[in-house]
Amino acid sequence: MKIIITLMLYLAFVNFSYAQDFTSNGARAQSLSNSTGASINFWSLINNPSATAFINETSVGIDVKNNFMLKELSSVTLALLLPVNKSGNFAFYLQRFGYSTFNQNKIAISYSKKISKYSSASIKLIDNINNIRSEEINTTEHIIGFNIGMFSKLNQTIHIASFYNYQKNISNLDNYNTQELTLSLSWFPISELNVLMEISKQSRSSIELRGGVEYKIAKRVEARIGVSSEPINVSMGIGILFKNINIDISATHHQYLGSSSNLSGNYIFTKE
Repeated sequence: MKIIITLMLYLAFVNFSYAQDFTSNGARAQSLSNSTGASINFWSLINNPSATAFINETSVGIDVKNNFMLKELSSVTLALLLPVNKSGNFAFYLQRFGYSTFNQNKIAISYSKKISKYSSASIKLIDNINNIRSEEINTTEHIIGFNIGMFSKLNQTIHIASFYNYQKNISNLDNYNTQELTLSLSWFPISELNVLMEISKQSRSSIELRGGVEYKIAKRVEARIGVSSEPINVSMGIGILFKNINIDISATHHQYLGSSSNLSGNYIFTKE
């Protein structure tokens, strides 16, 4: 089984090292098919850190994702959000995917700041190290990148965002890079309901559409469902919200590869 998994990952590693990402943006984002770019949430520090500029408390989080029900395809993320008075917010996270034969490791740091009462901007720097170690294959790819994001509250019910991702393989002599532009919308038709929509275009793939619905079914419980294209993914999940702890659970079904599960949580250090 591990030989088959390693071969599959190697093919993804060689041909799609920029597009394939088996890590997670947090279980909330996964349950909404990663359509949360215009949503203010702790785990926004991964895909669009500009939204975190509206969060005032220090918070730490952990995320565990099991891809396609195979332990060899699991990922773990550790994250920290650190507001610094009025200077802006810093965020850090570490991600690891895979096992001893094949693994992907990501280190990222971001900075976000309000540029007006209702809008913010951010920049994130990313370092990816991808390794394959076996008797047949021994290779490492080093990929660096950055993310530039914008977030704006048009009014109390509509939030919009955009972010641009760039990645470059500095280990590859062909000087290859990839780019991605994403536009996001979050709409609250009523206070308990959040409708999210997103459109994304990557340089190596077709336009992808993503969407999700989040509904507060109880004071501290939210139900979520999402769908995305290219390929088709259907997802669902719940969120349990406490004063200092948020817990998110999601399940996703990939059109070709099967089901994945995701669990994440973050602890908020409430200010005195």
